[in-house]
Amino acid sequence: MRESLKKMLHLEWTFFKLSAIADLQVPFNLVLQFTNDILWYAMQIVLFEALYLHVDSLGGWGIAEMRVFLGVLFLVDAFQMIFFAYNFEVFSEKIVHRDLDLLLLRPVSSQQLMTSQKIQCGFLLNAVFALSWLLWSLSLLPGGFPWMHSLLIFIVVPAALSIFYSTRLIFCTVALLMTRAEHFHELYFTFFKMGQRPDHLYGPGIRYIILLIIPVGMIASFPTKVLVDPADHEALPALLAAAAGFLLVANLFWRWSVKRYMTIG
Repeated sequence: MRESLKKMLHLEWTFFKLSAIADLQVPFNLVLQFTNDILWYAMQIVLFEALYLHVDSLGGWGIAEMRVFLGVLFLVDAFQMIFFAYNFEVFSEKIVHRDLDLLLLRPVSSQQLMTSQKIQCGFLLNAVFALSWLLWSLSLLPGGFPWMHSLLIFIVVPAALSIFYSTRLIFCTVALLMTRAEHFHELYFTFFKMGQRPDHLYGPGIRYIILLIIPVGMIASFPTKVLVDPADHEALPALLAAAAGFLLVANLFWRWSVKRYMTIG
C-alpha cells in the first residue's frame, strides 16, 4: 500500500513538472485564463452582495457566512481545475480513440492516468485568489474567528475535492459502457450547479438528491458549516464519510467497468 501510494505521488509530481513546462511556453494564455476566471468569481460575488442588500439572511446565513461559502467554492473549483478538469473533459474522446487500451498495458493505475495525466498549472493563480478571499472572509465572521480553527481548511477542502472527483468519475466512467456519454457529463454539471448554492436554500426533495445520492451539495456547503459553526458536530463526520464512501464506490465502479470494457473490446 505504501509503495503504491509513493508511486502514485511520484507519477503525479512528474505530470506536474511536464504540465508546468508546457503551460509556461505561452504565459499570455495563463493571464487571459485567469482574467476570465476572475470575471466568473466577480459574477458570483456580485450576485450575493446584491441579494444581501435586500435581505439580512438566506437560510440562516448572513453575508459573512456566504462570503466564506464562496471562498470554499472558489478554492475547491480551483483545485479541481488544476488536477482533473481537462482530463475529464477529454475522457470520452480518449475512450472513442481507444487510448485507454494503451493505458491498461502500463504498470500504473489506469484510473490515475485517465483522470490526472494533464495538470493545468495556470489555475494555481485561481487557488491563490480563492485562498486569499476565504481567509479574508473568515476574518470578517461575527465574533471573530479562532485562527487555529483554520487548520480545518486542510481537511475539509481535500474532502470536498474528493467528493467532486468521485462523483464526476462515476458519471465519466459510464463512457466505458456506452462509448459516447457526453450527455452524462452535461447531466453532472446540472447537478454541480445546484452545489454552487448553499444546500439549505433547497427544499427537502432536492436536498436529499444533492446530499445523499449525488452529494454535490456537500462540496461547498458542508466545509462552510465546519468553518463557520464550531458547534456543528455533524457536518465534519458527514463530509468525511461521504468523501471516503464515494471514493470507494467510484473506484469499484471503475474497476468493474474496466473489466467489462476489456471483455467487450
